Amino acid sequence: FYINFHVHKDSLKKIYKLDQIDIGVLNMIFIWGYKMIVVNAKAKSNNNDIIKLKNIINDLEQETLKERGCIDYAFSVDINNPNVLRITELWEDLKSLQDHLKTPHVDIFRNEMAKNPIEIEAHFYEANEISYPG
Repeated sequence: FYINFHVHKDSLKKIYKLDQIDIGVLNMIFIWGYKMIVVNAKAKSNNNDIIKLKNIINDLEQETLKERGCIDYAFSVDINNPNVLRITELWEDLKSLQDHLKTPHVDIFRNEMAKNPIEIEAHFYEANEISYPG
């Protein structure tokens, strides 16, 4: 729970643009829950295509993390299959995600993807963050 607490605390600090967060506010948010948009995606390709897209993905990731409403945005290689990228996104609200999809860095990513097509399966959820259940 200790590690989870720090992840929640950092996320909440980013959402609320706070330098410090009061434990009372933190408990209130955990009790009431905080709705967010979660994107869970999987991209399948061969390793060569993933390597070609690496710099574009890095730029996309770095620029997206600066966006208003972005709580987390990460690409990672599946540990059991190097031809699969996992994409995890957490957004403050649907509007933030919709705005993200209109940014120049997303357009650049889409254009590069057209040159090196990869299969992407994405799922979108509205979710409440909960405390560690264990």
